[in-house]
Amino acid sequence: MVITLAGLDPFESLIEEEPSVVESLPVIIPSEKKAIQHLSFDSYHEMWLNLATSTKPNEKESFRKEQKELLQNHKYLLYGKFSKPTRSANDLELKKKNRLEQFKKLYQKPEPVPIEPTDWEIEAHELLEWTRSLVTD
Repeated sequence: MVITLAGLDPFESLIEEEPSVVESLPVIIPSEKKAIQHLSFDSYHEMWLNLATSTKPNEKESFRKEQKELLQNHKYLLYGKFSKPTRSANDLELKKKNRLEQFKKLYQKPEPVPIEPTDWEIEAHELLEWTRSLVTD
């Protein structure tokens, strides 16, 4: 009894057709093993560059340099060309010392300033001393 689902042939009919396909394919059996050759990455990369492109590697490098220069010039046109100011080691040391001095001024406690008493403060002090010297019974 053969059962078909949804109008499809049963799986057994596919198995019968397959041996004829397999017999027609040639079988290749490796006769000897080849030794693995070690190849440096640089020579591998150069070989594939030469295969993949019709230009020489030197021409490709010059093309890249031209593209970088064009891109840099485009950036200068859009944003402007700014050069960094060159600073010597002495200038940097001087800047560090000045900054350190500024921090010291900010964070060190100020020295107490001696305050000279005014005339009324002197009179008040004398009055207190006089009242302490009074005899109380």
